[in-house]
Amino acid sequence: MKNIILSLLVVITFTSCESLSTIPYPEQTPETWCETHPCVNVDLGFVQFTLNEPSSSLFVYALGLFTLWVAYRIFRKRDKQNSKLWFAIALLFWGIAAISAGTSYQAFSYEIKCAGRPFCSWTSWWEIYYYMFQSFSMNAFVVAVAYSSTAKNVRKYLFAYAFINAVVYNIILFTGAFLPDKFMVSFELFTLISAPNFIILFIINLSNYLKYKNILDFNLLWLWVLQGVIIIIYYAYWLSGIENMLWTKGIWFNANDVLHILIIGWQWYIYKYVADKINDSSAH
Repeated sequence: MKNIILSLLVVITFTSCESLSTIPYPEQTPETWCETHPCVNVDLGFVQFTLNEPSSSLFVYALGLFTLWVAYRIFRKRDKQNSKLWFAIALLFWGIAAISAGTSYQAFSYEIKCAGRPFCSWTSWWEIYYYMFQSFSMNAFVVAVAYSSTAKNVRKYLFAYAFINAVVYNIILFTGAFLPDKFMVSFELFTLISAPNFIILFIINLSNYLKYKNILDFNLLWLWVLQGVIIIIYYAYWLSGIENMLWTKGIWFNANDVLHILIIGWQWYIYKYVADKINDSSAH
């Protein structure tokens, strides 16, 4: 099964990468890219490349690796608990998504989007993979909480929702990659489709906590609240213009850096307050 999925991803990548490159980034050329992003030319003798946003790359790869480590720790202690298994799966997908995003948005953005082109491409196949794995992660969280915090007669509806949400979004995503269509492969659409997941999780854990005063539901409730706060801080920083002001002074610290650092803290919260407590019978 793993080989089939890997082969499918390889085939899709090579058959549709040209369609993605036709979505231009008209205000950016290879010559101007490094004026708006910090670049470092790396020469290892046998290979030369342009590394983008070194500090941002460090943050996002650290996030990806730390998330994978937390996933591994939860998986090791799953003890036949479906909620632990699906929480670990959610974090596994999240970690893979973070590494994929960091490769295209940060570390190798010039090489992937700009090198050899008259205008830089707006997106890349690495970013499509990011959205795909992130959508899997969001829906795996729904399955995990269904096991930990709902009765069996409710779980089947949550399972169906998670499956439909993932399938519908990825049909839209891959259709947008083949057409190509900018909005269908955008962060804005991903946010619109994934936001209900957090709302559903918040409602489930709030309702359970009010009924049972369960520590797991309390901790999960705060997990979703913190995620909402992080998104608000991200957009507030992005809209504030601080990152542009800092860049004029030669300091690179953008909204993505804020987001990734805060999510590292969010993942630490999972490790500290959720990993050992989540189980299939905590709410009932």
